[in-house]
Amino acid sequence: MVMKKILVVDDEPNLLTLLDDTFTEEGYEVITSSSSREAIAIVKDTVFDLLIVDLAMPEINGIALMERFHRWYPHLPVIIITGHGTIPLAVEAIQKGAYDFITKPFDLDVICTTVKRALEYGELHQELTRLRKEVQNRYSFSNIIAKSKCMQTIFRLIDQVADSMATILIQGESGTGKELIARAIHYQSSRKNQPFLAVDCSAIPESLLESELFGFARGAFTDAVVARQGLFQEASGGTLFLDEVGDISLTTQSKLLRVIQEREVRPLGSNRTCKVDVRIITATNKDLRELIKKGAFREDLYFRIAIIPIHLPPLRERKEDIPLLAAHFIEKYSKINKKPAKGITREAMLALTRHNWPGNVRELENTIERALLICGDGQIDLPHLFLDQHPLGNDLFDNSSPSDENNTLTRTLEKAEKEFILQTLNMVDFNCTRAAKVMGISRRTLYDKIEKYNLKRFFQAYNQRRKGLDQGETTTDTPKSI
Repeated sequence: MVMKKILVVDDEPNLLTLLDDTFTEEGYEVITSSSSREAIAIVKDTVFDLLIVDLAMPEINGIALMERFHRWYPHLPVIIITGHGTIPLAVEAIQKGAYDFITKPFDLDVICTTVKRALEYGELHQELTRLRKEVQNRYSFSNIIAKSKCMQTIFRLIDQVADSMATILIQGESGTGKELIARAIHYQSSRKNQPFLAVDCSAIPESLLESELFGFARGAFTDAVVARQGLFQEASGGTLFLDEVGDISLTTQSKLLRVIQEREVRPLGSNRTCKVDVRIITATNKDLRELIKKGAFREDLYFRIAIIPIHLPPLRERKEDIPLLAAHFIEKYSKINKKPAKGITREAMLALTRHNWPGNVRELENTIERALLICGDGQIDLPHLFLDQHPLGNDLFDNSSPSDENNTLTRTLEKAEKEFILQTLNMVDFNCTRAAKVMGISRRTLYDKIEKYNLKRFFQAYNQRRKGLDQGETTTDTPKSI
């Protein structure tokens, strides 16, 4: 474990020796200095975890010294010590960034406890900074997997508007990554160090959504024992992402419109308004213009939230991104499941690129995660994908003009799927419920495949074997037709 490094600055030699010995016994690496200017030179060349500075230094006083150190290391904890402590001095030191203010003479146990807490604070802040950078990097555009022209066009637009206060409406089908884009916008902007709060408006009952968004005063309703801020206030300085904004009632729409126009909220049950500084990004999978025609969405609100409209294309319209996304998800879930990835076969990748993906990127991710779990130690192959509508993926081959090569490949892949189903059934004692769960498909789909590949005889053979062992008790749950 790396020793924590402490710099002690004081013009009293005896105190320096005492603190040096004390902190060294506590397991810290200690450097001492009796001069402010010497301390400045030391800090320029050495990284410390904590500074302890005497207030009444002869050349540069402790507070001025601390302020200089904080220009280089803004979050470095500093403890100010003094023999002439007053409340105004302590308040000034804390306001200007000191972790604590200790008056001489002090108890060594007390200062050791304070040092320990200051170092823990420094560690916590370093971890927070690391996590913040990790989140910012994770949601940067460079980490969004997309090379298609349509997505690159969207990235260029977002790069131009990310730092503005303009509202953004993201429209796209479910699973296209609307929240991911909203987060990328936030972390591309100057608000990146402030909160990003997201709320799914379709998941919260209408009776609760208003209090969630705008907050409420004490006594506003039966259970309002204490006042609570809403998301608009909690996101102050940052970004509020309203997902599925098309599901908001007309009553809430009118209140949302007022917040956007006036930049202030009025909590439920309160007569006072509160100013809010928040960037608003909304998203929906619905056609808001159609809702406007039906009277279900306010036109004035639409124009307020859609200053910058962004349409996210479905995955079927950017199929050149599928191989990149598949590779990314294989790597991701290999790490999560601690299972070395051996890649994916050409046939399986071809099926992925030909599938229509009604669930978009989310469906692709789930498909890859499931395939990795059931493919064993080999590559992901087509039978592991279980794409709907056709075992080879939607429109994998053009049935209107089948070629001999395609027919041969079809037969080969169907044989592989048949063998995979039999292996799975054997593994679970021909229990169809368990087999369907392992393969990630419905029982109905499994029954259809059993019929297609004429696998009923294997169930009959299994039951015959069981009869010889336990007088007819079986563990199958096959359909009556089998």
